[in-house]
Amino acid sequence: MPWSSSRLVSSLRGSNALNRARASGPGPVAGVSHSPRASDSANRENWSRSVEESRDVLEFLVSGHPRIGSTRLESLGRSTADYLTVWRVNHPQPSTECDQILDALIVEHAGAGCLTRDVAILACLYALSIPAAIKHLVSLMDLNVERYLRCITLASQANPNVVSGVELRSAQSLLQILSRQGNDFQLLQRLIETLGSGMEAVLVPLPIVQGALENSGIRSRLQRELNSHSEQKKFMSTFLLVSWLQSVPGISNNGITTVLDTHFPSWPLLQAWRPNIERINQWEFGTLSNTQRKKLSCAFDLDGPDKTIHRRESLKAAEPECYEYVHVHPRSTETLERFLDLLYRAQTLGTGALELFIHLCIDNLADETALSMVDSGIRAGDDSYCSRLLVLHQALGPQPRLGRQMVDLTKALSILNNQMTHQKTSFPTDRLADRLNSVMSDAQAKFCSQLEKGTGEYIGMLIYDLGAAILQASRTHSSLSPNLLAQVRKFPSQEVLETMFDELRNHVGLSIGDNHFKTYLASALGGRGSAEAGPITFDAIQEEIEFWKHPPDTLRRDFSKSLAKVKNEDYSLYTACLLATLKEDDVFIREMRHTIATGGEQTCINFLSYLTNRRRLNQLQDGCWPLLLMSLIKEQGPSFLPRMSESVPSGQWLKLVDDLTYMATPISLMLSQSGVGLTQETLSWWVALSRKTTAVRFLLERQGGRGSLRWLYFPPRLGNIMDLLDIANSGPSMIPVHRQIVSYLSPDGNNAGTVSDCIHQIKNTSTIGWAVCERVLFRKEAAKWSDTELDVLLEAWSRSASLTRLDKSALDLIRRLLRFPIPSRVGSASSQSASGQLQSDYDLLLNRARNLETFRLRLRRQNPERISTLLQQLGVDSTSLGRAADVGIPHELLDAIETVSESEYELSFALTGLSDLQRQARGISKKSRMLVVCLSLQGSPGYCLHFSPDEEGRGRHDYWRPADGGPKSAICTTRPNLFTYYLARKLSQLLRRRYSLESIHSATLKLLTRSPATCIVCCGSMGANLWKPVSCSQNCTTKLRKAPLEVRLHNLLVDPRSIDLLLCCVYEAAADQSNLDLLPGCPVQKANIRAVIDSLPPLASLQTATNLKAAIRGHDMYGPDRERLLSWLCLAFRGFMMTAPDGFRVPSMPNTQQFLMLNSNHERERLFKEQAGPLGSGVVFHGTHVSRLFLVLTEGLKVMSNTAFMINGAAFGAGIYCGNDQSGSLGYMGVLGQSWSNSELGNMRIMLGCELAAYTPPPTNSVVVTDENKLLVRYIFLLPHGYQAPPRHHVEPAMMASIAKLRSGLRT
Repeated sequence: MPWSSSRLVSSLRGSNALNRARASGPGPVAGVSHSPRASDSANRENWSRSVEESRDVLEFLVSGHPRIGSTRLESLGRSTADYLTVWRVNHPQPSTECDQILDALIVEHAGAGCLTRDVAILACLYALSIPAAIKHLVSLMDLNVERYLRCITLASQANPNVVSGVELRSAQSLLQILSRQGNDFQLLQRLIETLGSGMEAVLVPLPIVQGALENSGIRSRLQRELNSHSEQKKFMSTFLLVSWLQSVPGISNNGITTVLDTHFPSWPLLQAWRPNIERINQWEFGTLSNTQRKKLSCAFDLDGPDKTIHRRESLKAAEPECYEYVHVHPRSTETLERFLDLLYRAQTLGTGALELFIHLCIDNLADETALSMVDSGIRAGDDSYCSRLLVLHQALGPQPRLGRQMVDLTKALSILNNQMTHQKTSFPTDRLADRLNSVMSDAQAKFCSQLEKGTGEYIGMLIYDLGAAILQASRTHSSLSPNLLAQVRKFPSQEVLETMFDELRNHVGLSIGDNHFKTYLASALGGRGSAEAGPITFDAIQEEIEFWKHPPDTLRRDFSKSLAKVKNEDYSLYTACLLATLKEDDVFIREMRHTIATGGEQTCINFLSYLTNRRRLNQLQDGCWPLLLMSLIKEQGPSFLPRMSESVPSGQWLKLVDDLTYMATPISLMLSQSGVGLTQETLSWWVALSRKTTAVRFLLERQGGRGSLRWLYFPPRLGNIMDLLDIANSGPSMIPVHRQIVSYLSPDGNNAGTVSDCIHQIKNTSTIGWAVCERVLFRKEAAKWSDTELDVLLEAWSRSASLTRLDKSALDLIRRLLRFPIPSRVGSASSQSASGQLQSDYDLLLNRARNLETFRLRLRRQNPERISTLLQQLGVDSTSLGRAADVGIPHELLDAIETVSESEYELSFALTGLSDLQRQARGISKKSRMLVVCLSLQGSPGYCLHFSPDEEGRGRHDYWRPADGGPKSAICTTRPNLFTYYLARKLSQLLRRRYSLESIHSATLKLLTRSPATCIVCCGSMGANLWKPVSCSQNCTTKLRKAPLEVRLHNLLVDPRSIDLLLCCVYEAAADQSNLDLLPGCPVQKANIRAVIDSLPPLASLQTATNLKAAIRGHDMYGPDRERLLSWLCLAFRGFMMTAPDGFRVPSMPNTQQFLMLNSNHERERLFKEQAGPLGSGVVFHGTHVSRLFLVLTEGLKVMSNTAFMINGAAFGAGIYCGNDQSGSLGYMGVLGQSWSNSELGNMRIMLGCELAAYTPPPTNSVVVTDENKLLVRYIFLLPHGYQAPPRHHVEPAMMASIAKLRSGLRT
């Protein structure tokens, strides 16, 4: 807000000071009349008005602003001069009369209630006499002290003779102090010096000085600044502020003393202070750290003012109080002076000397030894020498923290060895050695304690550093403990320690006994001794460190945790496994971690199976994994393997033994000789058993899978077992009686000796004795004779004269084998019962003879050639005597063709020889055991087809006549499928021409047993053997569209997932925005394809639908389009693709969807076959987009370089670009997204596994195939995101084995 003189005057009217000034104006001068003339009133009013209007002067007096110069004061006095002009003749200026006139004028002005009495006095000051002027100025002392002092300064300008120089300087000093302009100490000094000049000050007396100082608050400001300097030990700055106290004149004046005592009470001790200027200057302005200043604070106080009652020249002279600040001995001012002088010299020399002084004289007692040592170090003139000397003394000094002690000792040893050898320094190495022994022992104990719960890294690295310093400081070795020296010489390197501590951060919660690194560190670094470390040697630790130095990725780190949990695992094996993981593929590491993660007995079995498969595929690179398996087995305890032999089925146990032997044989020398787990002794026995495989399997078969195998694989005695094995080694060729005896081998094998003796004894029997023994055993086995009846029979034979002694001895052994008691007598009831059993056996024998002949005839009908050969090998008569023959049936087909009635025949064909793949390729159910072709040759020939036992047909047959055209629905009662359609087309063709039963039988047998090589429609040759019957041309495909829906959708009914994949391809192709024809011949408009596919139900439901057509059509508007689309899809794809069955999957590609292309279309298969040469074929990989995959699968991979179909360019010329291993094709794979609504596939990437004819290993990973006829798709892989491609040698063997199996299944 701008200044307003009216506001200022208004505010002043309310002030008490101005009210007092108005009421206390000076009285009239004695003897002088103050009554002015009446004509003069106008002049007085003008004068008074002029004074009132001098508001700038008034504002200066009140606030100090604005500045009033002499010119303005002259202008102010001019109004008074104008008033006095009427008095000039009679009253000269100055004069008594003039003083009276102006006095009256001032009194009248003040009495009129004006607030500007001081302005009025200033206006009249030039014309007043000195006494009058002083009188009026003194009358203003009741004003505010600042206003009064400003008035004095203006008065000195208005009339310099009125105010003395001392008074003016005093007023100016006081105004500066009040306004706080400048340094308080300097302003006070100036005031005190002015007051001490000796002149009496009337206008600025001591009360005014005291009041002004009181109002200024200078006392607190001075003390606050002194306290601040004292706290910060700024004694030089303090001395510069107060040194004037020693030279101010008149300071003994009582008035000045009163002023100082009141407002600067500490002035006496500061006046007496005589510090060492050089020292306090260095204390304050020298380079010191905060820590150093804090520690030296009390020492600095000694050169400060004496705060005690003594008021000496400095605190160091105030005895005995000064000794409370520093500890010196002896206590004397000379010692203190030496102490301070050394501090000054140390600070001058440098930080090292200063720290040495602090350590010896501040942190410890500053006695003669300490002072002399500091003095010696300073005299050397080398600050670094002082630093080294400090380190040595710190190492011997007490330290509250162990870590600090170790750091100091490490530094001391380094200095003692490297930097102090050339100095003439006497240092107590014995004390240092004792300290080293003690500190190292404490540190090792603390390290082991921290290691138990954490890593102990900090104290561990300090131990290492201290040990390294000990080894370097040879001067101390003679005084050190030999045990300590031996320990530090075995410390591992710093790099090794850092690696171990880095890894321990991930295993903080483990105790020393549960972690290899902790165990080793407790021994090597913690001093616990090698016995506690056990087998964990430095060399073994080095191997583990090599693993952690890489560092390993998360997968291998997690696997290492699983390895560490194996309790019976030797540490060297553990480290070998860690290093092996660095060379193993990620896929295998992931599989092994998953396999051993859970622990327990099943883990051993799973891991054994996994390793066996890998080794058989030549994918086991390191021998540590079998040893790990042995450790896992040992971990299960001594009863694990014997218990397994008792609990698992024999077949599973034999496989387990075979796998274990296979895995353990290469590492047999590394197994324990005996003890827990698989030992050398057990393995040797198993190997011996493996050489008698026939005997072992025979014994197991005779036991019928009963009981355990512990007696055989973990026998207490080997003698009887070996005898029994020798007997049973003939296996199936063993004579029946021996087989029967062996079958009585007890589950636990405790009667193996009896079995062996029994077999040996029977060999010595007569012919009759042999037959008797054989029949007794047979009857026991048949279980139709009771034990009592058999016992009677044995007793009867034992009394027979027809048997020899050896015969009866053999019977006695059989009695023991069968555990029959020796009867005391034979009862009549038992004899009659035994006699009845003999008669029953005779009747049964005759009945079996009749059944055998019947069975022989039935077998011959199914497979005459094979059964005839088999019967001859068995010694059974295979003639067909006793049977009437139809003259129309060839002799060699009598067992395969049966006459139903006149001109009606049934042709039987066994289906048991077909593999699962052949059945799926033809559409024949797994339940069907026989194909029956019914022929009617009367009139127009006809046929019907049936599968036994599920679709045999009952009652009259509904024959299909070739004249009616190809079959368009079910044939008789058999639902249509691909094979019945294929066979029906062939039969229709034969029945239209000249035919015979023999030609029909031969043609049907070829279609069943040989790979399809003719068209399913026209039956013409296609020049290639396929798995599935297909059409040979577009014309035949058109005709095939009229076939039953089950025939057209054969692929869907056999493997819905393969059709799901084709639908995904069509779904993506329909979304393609290019003008390329990616779906040639599709009957559904491209814009509607996706909607039609999305309307399809889950394909698995169509596979089991009772009415396929109704299930596809449904009840919405897309029904006809769905049927047309599926029909077109299955017919356009003339290859045969299936979800890869077991035995054809690539095992090194887990978590992937794998589809097997059994054959492509016949054109590509024929052209590929022509490309085959002596080099053979190989595997390559190709990534493609999903939208192009349907064309690729239906037509094969083609060279599309430089055409509209090209996607990725042709950097190396035209051709089909493939990768020699999967990694080369990963970047070119298309992504199969969510796809259609009911698809089971999605979120996968597509890669093709191809067979390349005339394959030679390429120099790079890229293979450019210029001749498309050399390349066939064999696998379609759907790979998850984040898939890690295995190396080629893990994939190629499995793929090539599958391709070989496919070729072997194509029989000509």
